Amino acid sequence: MSNLEIFNFWTNFINDDKYKKYFISNEEEWKNKLNSLKSYIDDNKKRPSSGDSNIEIKKLSRWQSHQVTNYKNKDDIMKNPEIYKLWTNFIEEYKEYF
Repeated sequence: MSNLEIFNFWTNFINDDKYKKYFISNEEEWKNKLNSLKSYIDDNKKRPSSGDSNIEIKKLSRWQSHQVTNYKNKDDIMKNPEIYKLWTNFIEEYKEYF
């Protein structure tokens, strides 16, 4: 963006508290989901179920299942060493649920 006024407008827009959640990276979104999964397990003492009546818990269950598969195959986001390490630490910390 060569126009400074447009650049500043865009920068303010993507950093606005109301809109910045739509501009996070895939890695940041992944970390947020991991934190949601940890919170769910901490609160419920179990992994989320794909048979749950709550759609958000079903989504979390599917996400978690995909991460298990991706981790085993080092596919998709698990190709990122930081993400791979975060998941490794997670499954070690929550090993009784895996």
